[in-house]
Amino acid sequence: MFTPENPYFMITLGEYHVVRNYILNIPPEFVRDYMPKTSEPIKLQNSDGNKWTAHCLRRKTYMFLSKGWVHFVRDNSLVLGDACVFELIKGIQADELMLKVHIFRNKVEQNSII
Repeated sequence: MFTPENPYFMITLGEYHVVRNYILNIPPEFVRDYMPKTSEPIKLQNSDGNKWTAHCLRRKTYMFLSKGWVHFVRDNSLVLGDACVFELIKGIQADELMLKVHIFRNKVEQNSII
C-alpha cells in the first residue's frame, strides 16, 4: 500500500485539469498548512525523477497550478480519471518548493464504456 512520508493531497483528474483549462486547484487545507503566502514557481517531479516548473498562483485562501501544469499533463500522458498524489518534498535549495507527483492510472479505458 502506498503511504507518503510527507504532507500530501490527492486529486482525481477531471476535464478541468487535463482537457480544457489545465488548472489544478490545491485543497485549501493544504494551502493553509503548508504552502507559502505568495505566488511563486514550483517544481513538479514524477516517479522517474524528471522535473517540470509550474507557476503556483496564490489568492487569499486558495492556490492553483497554472503555467507549466499543461506540460506536466501532456508529458506524463495524464487523462481523465487518473489519480495523482502530490507529496510536498524539499527541493535542492532550501527555499525551493517541490511536489513529487505519484500517478495512479485510471484502469477504465474511455472507449470501453458502451
